[in-house]
Amino acid sequence: MTAPAAAVRADRFARLWMRGELHSSPTDPVGAVVTHLTEEFDAADVTFRPWKPARGAADRSMATTASWRDPDAGLVVAALVVGERAGPDEPDRVEWGCSAYADHGWSGAADSPAATLALAGAGVRDPSGVPVFAGPVIAADAPNWTELETSEIGASEMPGSPPLGRLIVMATADDHERLTRALADPARTTGVLITAAPGPAGPTPDELAATVWPGLCTVVVASARARKSLARRLPQRPVPVGGARWFAPATRAGDAARDVVFSKAALRRPGWSEPLFANCATACVRHAPTGPAAEAAALLDEHPLLRRLTAPGDAAVPARPPALPVPRLPEPDPPKPAPPKPPAVPEPSGQAEPAGAKAELARLREAHQRLCEQHRQLRDKHQRTCTQVASLDEQLQQTRPQLNLLADLTAENDTLLAENQRLSAERDTAVRERGILAHRLAALTRAGQAGPDAAVVTDTVPGSMRELLAQAADQYPLLDFTRLDPDPSDRLDHHPKADGWRRKLADAFTSLHHYATAKRRCLDNGRPPGPDLATFYAFLTSGHPGALISAHIIAMSESDMSERNHRYRQARTFPVDPSTDPSGRAFMGAHIKLDTLAPAPRVHFLDVLADRAKIHIGYVGEHLPSARTN
Repeated sequence: MTAPAAAVRADRFARLWMRGELHSSPTDPVGAVVTHLTEEFDAADVTFRPWKPARGAADRSMATTASWRDPDAGLVVAALVVGERAGPDEPDRVEWGCSAYADHGWSGAADSPAATLALAGAGVRDPSGVPVFAGPVIAADAPNWTELETSEIGASEMPGSPPLGRLIVMATADDHERLTRALADPARTTGVLITAAPGPAGPTPDELAATVWPGLCTVVVASARARKSLARRLPQRPVPVGGARWFAPATRAGDAARDVVFSKAALRRPGWSEPLFANCATACVRHAPTGPAAEAAALLDEHPLLRRLTAPGDAAVPARPPALPVPRLPEPDPPKPAPPKPPAVPEPSGQAEPAGAKAELARLREAHQRLCEQHRQLRDKHQRTCTQVASLDEQLQQTRPQLNLLADLTAENDTLLAENQRLSAERDTAVRERGILAHRLAALTRAGQAGPDAAVVTDTVPGSMRELLAQAADQYPLLDFTRLDPDPSDRLDHHPKADGWRRKLADAFTSLHHYATAKRRCLDNGRPPGPDLATFYAFLTSGHPGALISAHIIAMSESDMSERNHRYRQARTFPVDPSTDPSGRAFMGAHIKLDTLAPAPRVHFLDVLADRAKIHIGYVGEHLPSARTN
């Protein structure tokens, strides 16, 4: 939850809207834009909701809402709608509209929502065709603009200016014609400042960079030849030599004529460009949004966070303040009156100052001292933080070789793990085939045996664990399933590896059956079982006929922790026949590992064949609790 919105100053604007167009893929224009913007949002510190079809849109439009923190505007909540541009003339054009609320209010010092939402760049323009760009636009007059001299347009002096290849340059006659048409277009929502190149005789680069506000304010830096080219097309609205001309947003009839001309001397005055943002923002809030911006405004009205911020009792101003006066822009160079003489300082009178003024002065001095102390503490805290950051950065540089080594070892471990899984699968297949062949050979050599046991050679496995358990209970009388709970095994059927697990489980039951049969045959004949029949593990390692699984997946006991810990031991204690244990329950540490990766299914069993009993199957399901899994 955020704190209630702070009061918005009178020179700020709580909510702004903007709209424009941009180039996209001709096959899927809206989808390509949505994909690009999603990647930009992920890269930036912007929280956004999933894209959804815009309600009330006639064409295929997508909408989302986003929020972020701006150092000047505070918490920003914005709605964005993108849709296909109406008309078949440009199938790769996409319209966009944005409505953004700032709980501290918008000002020229804040970052434009169009820039934050990656809606400012080459190919982006407002409805009239004015470029929406994060920096000044270059206007030149040359057949090949790449041959321009940087000094002529001052691009090298712009703070943070990209190389010429990444600037928007209007260098041809068609470019100038489109610009002049856009300046006279009543659909223009962007204010345009056409100015001379920055330098000693022109505006400073910092002032031009601060004037640009993508979506509301566009700055065009014109070379001398470009200025003359534009003057031929707009003879009534020329740009003065070394000066600038402001074309206010044409959002209503008559706005296009409200130009402001700045002479060379006016551009040297401090703060000459500050009223331009207020001029654009006032024109924006005085008129209802249109096109996709109207859809974005309706979507923003429904945002729960905005409703909390603008709820009654909040200090936030209404979303659209009514009829704000258009800020008065500076007039072109009126004659400077002589500065008035400072008034004479009156002689101190003998009257005593009011007691209230003295008390107020004392309070102000005390507050000043407190602020100075807070400033000192914050400065010390900042210095400590910088020291900690430098120390952490040094530690990071020292540990970077170890991190790189760890990454290499992790990649190598993943490769070896994949190779181990592949070799284990090949081993299991070879062991199974060897067991089948050994059983067939033994069956053919025994007198009176017509053929091999069908339970060994079959490759058909039931489609569920429960069916497999029922089939094994019918086929293998020396395996006791009577007290087995089948519910844990049902959870394995929905796993992608379930088919392989059922195949391995069927082979495990078949191997247990042949082990139990061989051991019981020895006991019935009065012969003690040899070392190869001492345990199920010995049966598998000795290569007996019918051993279809590898001994590597067998564990005849649990770890010491699992046997000593009461909770883990109880999880491995299952019902048995009372003749096996009078309590009716017995600990089953021996188990078969159907897989080593999660959920690592296990088969727990108890071998009491030595007592002329059976092999009790106590559990088939996911890995039971242990010190590793927990």
